[in-house]
Amino acid sequence: MASNRSYRKALPQETVRQEIEKGKGRQFDPEIADIMLRMIDEDKEYKMCQRENEDKNILVVDDEIMNIKMVGRIFRDIPTVHILSAMNRDETMSELANNNIDMILLDLKMPDIDGFELYGLIREKYNTPVVIMTADNSSETLEKINELGIDDYLTKPLNKFVTQEMVYGIINYRKNDI
Repeated sequence: MASNRSYRKALPQETVRQEIEKGKGRQFDPEIADIMLRMIDEDKEYKMCQRENEDKNILVVDDEIMNIKMVGRIFRDIPTVHILSAMNRDETMSELANNNIDMILLDLKMPDIDGFELYGLIREKYNTPVVIMTADNSSETLEKINELGIDDYLTKPLNKFVTQEMVYGIINYRKNDI
């Protein structure tokens, strides 16, 4: 539920507030919606926040700087998410070796290495969740993502809320699953 994600700082409280107001009486029981809205109003400093909202490092691997900046903009209002970047195989492996990475957003098409090949190199040493970012949503690509056991994929251009929700879900699912 969106209100729960607000208290994990996965979505800004104002976004959650708007969704609750919009869904009141349709998606949300009006009495429960009023309680959730009061909680948001009374807890401006996230004091009711769950303890699992520790800082997260997301490594964005893409040869296009604009795509890296786009991911940075998607997460700029979430103070617990830190975006690190790499533009090729060597930078990726260096970032993984030198930082605690909670998740990797990996471009599929890069000049020096295919995203699937880089995924294989990552898996040799790390169990970090990986999400492929691609404009290619062909059945062959989706089958290969599934076949390799890649956590998920995002279609470019990235949607802010889909990206936030996927990252939040995978990080917390994998953390609790391991």
